[in-house]
Amino acid sequence: MNLFFIGIAIYLLTAALSIMVKESRKGLATACGSALGGIAVLIPCISSLASGESYTLAFLANYPIGQVRLLLDPFSAFFIMVIALGSIFCAMYGSGYMKQYHGKGKAVSAHFFFLICLFVAMLLLPVIRNAIVFLIVWEIMSLSSFFLVIFESEKKEVFDAGIFYLIMMHVSVILLTVGFLVLIRIAGSADFADFYEFFQSGAYRPASDLAFILLAAGFGIKAGFLPLHSWLPEAHPAAPSHVSGLMSGVMIKLGIFGILLMITVLGVPSLWVCYTFTAVAVLSALSGIFYASAQNDIKRALAYSSVENIGIIGIGIGVAMLGMAYKSPVTAMIGLSGALIHLLNHSLFKGLLFYGAGAVYMQTHTRNLNRLGGLFKQMPRTGTAFLIGSLAICGLPPFNGFIGKFLIYYSMLNCKGINGESLLIAAITSFALLAFVGAVSALCFTRLFSAVFMGAPRDRHADAVEVPLAMTLPMLLMAGLCLAGGVLPLVLLRIVEFPAAIITGGKNVPGIAVEFHDPLYVISMLSIGLILLTVLLFGLRTRLLRRQPATVSGTWGCGYDNPTSRIQYTAASFSMPFMEVIRPVMQREDTAVGVKGLFPLKAFFDFKFKDVFETVIIRPLGQGTVFLLTRLSWIQNGRMQYYLFYGIAFLILSLIWIIFW
Repeated sequence: MNLFFIGIAIYLLTAALSIMVKESRKGLATACGSALGGIAVLIPCISSLASGESYTLAFLANYPIGQVRLLLDPFSAFFIMVIALGSIFCAMYGSGYMKQYHGKGKAVSAHFFFLICLFVAMLLLPVIRNAIVFLIVWEIMSLSSFFLVIFESEKKEVFDAGIFYLIMMHVSVILLTVGFLVLIRIAGSADFADFYEFFQSGAYRPASDLAFILLAAGFGIKAGFLPLHSWLPEAHPAAPSHVSGLMSGVMIKLGIFGILLMITVLGVPSLWVCYTFTAVAVLSALSGIFYASAQNDIKRALAYSSVENIGIIGIGIGVAMLGMAYKSPVTAMIGLSGALIHLLNHSLFKGLLFYGAGAVYMQTHTRNLNRLGGLFKQMPRTGTAFLIGSLAICGLPPFNGFIGKFLIYYSMLNCKGINGESLLIAAITSFALLAFVGAVSALCFTRLFSAVFMGAPRDRHADAVEVPLAMTLPMLLMAGLCLAGGVLPLVLLRIVEFPAAIITGGKNVPGIAVEFHDPLYVISMLSIGLILLTVLLFGLRTRLLRRQPATVSGTWGCGYDNPTSRIQYTAASFSMPFMEVIRPVMQREDTAVGVKGLFPLKAFFDFKFKDVFETVIIRPLGQGTVFLLTRLSWIQNGRMQYYLFYGIAFLILSLIWIIFW
């Protein structure tokens, strides 16, 4: 475990170094320091994942914290591995992306400092096993990411998005604080081990269910579950693209970590809680991909897609919880293995897609899909990486996104052997809806890739060029890992089997894993065969073209001899037939100026889809809060006597709390 703390120390030194060096070298210093720190952190994590060993460090802090344990076991090592890899790629890409802000009076030093602070907070959270310290580090993570989101705070939309993100994160913290206070009050300690010892007997089931619901809600906001997911499509477009990739690919996974941690501490909640969690996950996946398909902003589309993929991960966790509740360790192991594998894979292809979107925005200065097009010729490396990320996120073989989804499907099929009609109905319904989500995902990312990289340029972006190597290298490395994960699914299974066993309570890990070893081996062989066949066909095509060179001409325009980019499909027109089908469950707002007269000067049609949950839940809550605070504004009356009275009253209430606690 010493190497882990050495890695953390390297990160902290990098944070100090990023302030002291010249502006032109801050990105390079951050990238190098993050790479060294990440490698140091990864070594003990890989060791723990391979051997199943755990490392513990404990010390005693003052009241009310008590004993603080730091535990590096395969469960925490898995999440640290995801965070460390994401941090390395983020720092590498950010070193190139931030060059456009050099010499423009931007707070580049503060940006890199808070970026390292975010890395450190995320790396520490998985090893902390004390509720109070956990909340402190969680708050550091939220504040660091807030300052990263508002990097361009001079733009009103960026500042507003940052404030909304900060408010939602503090709603999350309030729920977590209340949930942990319930546990501390019952167990008499803030140590997670004491929580486990107290609740493993099955006593206080209503209290454990209440605590789980509060904590799952708090962690679920960070993860992006329905219905409090609306901060994602606001914060991700506002943040610099490497921060968006880190937040969507890595940071929101700590919400998943928190939910899984509570399962290990409190045990499996009541059956109705398991079914409710699974239902929320299914609805998150559905609504996420629906809204992703409706967006004309590339980063908003990717943000909503994160809601979809968090929902898919949640489905795997829900099936695992139901498997544990029905005493089926094989179902639980398969479902959770699929969820963890998809979590790891999503951190790669979602980060890759955000980095590709950032490269496009850097060169074209727009995120509007209806203004983009034809960029593959100007940005071939970015286009290739984005294509691989799109295929992976759609769950198509031979890429890594297929593996996790396959295991989640497999776990739902395994439910047929469990004696429970409700479980069978839930499994069949979830299977069908997940398949539908996969189909819509293919539509969504075909639309994204085609609108950005295919066809002819729709605007003044024909002069775009490829981004620097510092940005394309991490994208190509992540694309390579997406391909490797699809070809080597047994390696992914080996990575997650010990973490999954810790969460599900499985004892015979090799015996359970063999249940789905053979299907993954077949997938591996078929993926290798598909890659070899593709290489063979492209080689044959190249050879034939050398014999008879192809001529380049315009696409046949049905007799029209003056085609322009305005007559090709836009992103909106591509998805419109599907959006019309699901229009009853979406809120569409149309803006149009009709054709008037023989020679109309101006006519256009535009539309956007509103987030129903934001309209129905978030905005009314915000308006109610403003109304309440307005009515309480008399408290801040400017009189010193009242302020002294407030302080004395707070001290008295605090003493009463301590005495009767």
